[in-house]
Amino acid sequence: MRTGVRPKGRFAASLALANGQYTGCAIGFFIKVTLLTKRLVASPQKGGYSKWNEDLMLPMQPTASDHVAFLPRVSRDERAVIFQQRGAVVWLTGISGADKSTLARACERQLIEAGRFAYVLDGDEVRQGLSRDLGFSPADRHEQIRRVGEVARLFADAGAIVIVALISPYAADRAAARACAAELTFLKVHVDASLGHCETRDTKGLYRQARSGAIENLTGLGSPYEVPAAPDLRLNTGEQSVAESMTVLWQLMTSRGLLPTRALPG
Repeated sequence: MRTGVRPKGRFAASLALANGQYTGCAIGFFIKVTLLTKRLVASPQKGGYSKWNEDLMLPMQPTASDHVAFLPRVSRDERAVIFQQRGAVVWLTGISGADKSTLARACERQLIEAGRFAYVLDGDEVRQGLSRDLGFSPADRHEQIRRVGEVARLFADAGAIVIVALISPYAADRAAARACAAELTFLKVHVDASLGHCETRDTKGLYRQARSGAIENLTGLGSPYEVPAAPDLRLNTGEQSVAESMTVLWQLMTSRGLLPTRALPG
C-alpha cells in the first residue's frame, strides 16, 4: 500500500535529493517528492496545482536506500562578503568594576555606527536567563563560561563580532572558551584595574556587601582572579578613559582583520 502527504499552506523550501541534485521552490509552489523514483515534481498552475499522479506517491515506510542529502551550508566566506567583516569573539575579562560592560557597550555602539554586525554577551544579563540556574561556586562559574563560550561561537560563526563581558576568573576556563571558538578569531582582552580602583566605582555595592559578609565568593576578595599571562591586549582602565581604551581596542581589531576596508574574497 502506498500513500502520500500533501503539504498545506504557502511556504518556501529547497530540497536535496539522494543523487545530490536540488532545486528551489518559490513561495506558494506545490512540491512533491517521491522516494521511489527520487524525483521532485513542481506543478504550479493558476488557482492551484495539478493533482498528484498515483505513481509518484510516497511509500509509507522509506527503505534503507532512501537517503536525503541536505543543502550545503552557507560558508563563512559568503557571510564575510555580505557583512564586510569576519566573525570573531572579543573576550573581555577582569574583576567586577573594571569597566568590562561599559567598554563592551562602547565597542558595540562604535561597531554598529560603523555599519558592522556586533552583539554583546554580558555576564550579568546572561545570568538573568540562560544561566539563571547558576550560582558563583567554581563549578557554576565554569559552566557559565562554557555556556557563554558556546553561544559566542555560534554568533561569530554567523558573522557577528561578539563582545563578551565576563569576569571569567580562571585561566583554564578562558582557554576552554578560546578552544571552543576553534579557527574563529578570538581576542582575549584583560580589562585591568586595581581592586582599590574598582571599589571606588562599585555602583552595584558588591564590594561593600562582600566586606560586610553579605556576599561570599566575590572575585578579588573571597574568590581568586587568575590574571591572564599573555592576553592579546591589556587595558588599564584605572588610568585610561573609555574613549582611550576603545581607540586601542579598535586598533587591535583592525590589525587582526576584523574590520576590512575592502570587499572580502568569496
